Amino acid sequence: MAHPPTTPTDAARSHAAEPVTSEPQAKPATHDTAPPPALLDFMVREWKPASTRLPPKLRHAAAFAARRRALSKLFPGETLLVPTGHEKVRANDTYYRFRPGTDFYYLTGNLEPDCVLMMAPEAGGGHRDMLFVEPNPGKSDSTFFTDRIKGELWVGPRLGVPQSRARFDVHEARPLSELAGALSALKGPATRAVRVLRGMSPLVDSALEETPRDREMAIALSEMRLLKDAQEVRELSAAIASTKRGFEDVIAGLRTARHEREVEGIFNLRARLEGNDIGYNTIAAAGEHACILHWVKNEGAVRPGTLLLLDAGVEAHSLYTADITRTLPVSGRFSREQRQVYELVHAAQAAAFDQVRPGRDFLEPNRVAMKVLAEGLERLGILEDAAEALADQNQFYKRYSLHNVSHMLGLDVRLRTGARRDVQVRQAQAGHGPHRRARPLLPDRRSHRAGEIPWHRRPHRGRRGGHREGSAEPVRRHPERGVGRRRLDGEGVEIARQADTRLTVAAGRRYGPRRMRKLTSLMRMRAEAMLMRGPGGRPVAGECCRRVRR
Repeated sequence: MAHPPTTPTDAARSHAAEPVTSEPQAKPATHDTAPPPALLDFMVREWKPASTRLPPKLRHAAAFAARRRALSKLFPGETLLVPTGHEKVRANDTYYRFRPGTDFYYLTGNLEPDCVLMMAPEAGGGHRDMLFVEPNPGKSDSTFFTDRIKGELWVGPRLGVPQSRARFDVHEARPLSELAGALSALKGPATRAVRVLRGMSPLVDSALEETPRDREMAIALSEMRLLKDAQEVRELSAAIASTKRGFEDVIAGLRTARHEREVEGIFNLRARLEGNDIGYNTIAAAGEHACILHWVKNEGAVRPGTLLLLDAGVEAHSLYTADITRTLPVSGRFSREQRQVYELVHAAQAAAFDQVRPGRDFLEPNRVAMKVLAEGLERLGILEDAAEALADQNQFYKRYSLHNVSHMLGLDVRLRTGARRDVQVRQAQAGHGPHRRARPLLPDRRSHRAGEIPWHRRPHRGRRGGHREGSAEPVRRHPERGVGRRRLDGEGVEIARQADTRLTVAAGRRYGPRRMRKLTSLMRMRAEAMLMRGPGGRPVAGECCRRVRR
């Protein structure tokens, strides 16, 4: 079949569109050959016509619109620019999976790269929401197969301009090719004030001069995200529930796990199955690695008799992230010293939870937790004087718990980074994101040879031997429940009932697969028997144990 000659316009289409990105671009593929004109013509003909049907409105679009209106009220009469950012090169000609900028997503719900939200002031007050997005030419343009970065055949279709307007319920959507002209129109002495969220798009940053107003808008967005609406609470709860299931997967896998990367892989599988990704790099720290605060190499062995510290969170499809930490005895039982520190940290966590209430100072949970830890370390003979260690001019307790006990959660795992300090420590308001946990730093007594100074007298070397407790779940207190444990069949399975309604289950290696599956299934019941009490206040947990014995 003969093909007509390719026109100059067609030839131009054979080259990939120049991407707009904040990162070095992936190198063009040298192993591909240039498509001949006949192929260019053949590839763009006889495709099924693209659908003209607009997509449905984004679920919870009203919540995103309400956030834009709230931002509009903070900065009346000013133009606001919020880019989402761009794909980043991982190596050579490959990119990291894109994750949209937090503030952009918070205002739009849009997950596509390169987009920019412009909120233009209107004469009657308020703002007009304009979304600059990548067009979707479909298969009518040869770039759909020649452009490795944005071509539909390579990476999938973009939503498109009219589709984005309908999907995200904005006043107007425009192609990204018009962004440069819109930015140029904002320059000049006669134009209105402009605020830009910096660091997300080099094109936007270079087009407009930076002013202190930019920082003010970034702070305002961070502080807006401190307060959660009902939908955000639901999204956080879903992320937490998914993370809990990931921890249960690890518990079931500990029976055969021999390496930290096995633990990491088990949890990360749950994150990809049920969510967008992991919320942050999973910390699967066994043995002495648990004393490194952000151990993400996960390249060590998982050995019997040691502890495994798992710090991980699932980022949901909505991008809300959980953050839970648990410490598990690999062999199924804590040593005496491990248990002492485990129970001490648990007591500190319970004391901190008691202070997490509307109207309380944000730092009060940290104060009471550090007091419990310092007094407990004094009882263990690690600190000489708790009062001296707690004094502001000393703070010796930080040798064993370096950072404070909590942070806010939301679209970022540490939500309050951009907020003002006085807002971070002011009295907590109802609706703020949940708090998070402390961690103790203590050595393993077996890391010292016989005859050396005992483990509890040598705190400056070794590892965290306790329980770095934590849950992102909103507090549900059960005063009657402390750290309760019950042995099942007397064979190395221990249940530590937590004050935050979660379970730490450490399974011994002598259980067979059938019994382990049965135990895991029982522990996954949402209305766990551990949380219920029968007539006369008698725990129902015994029934759970009897079922496992059968």
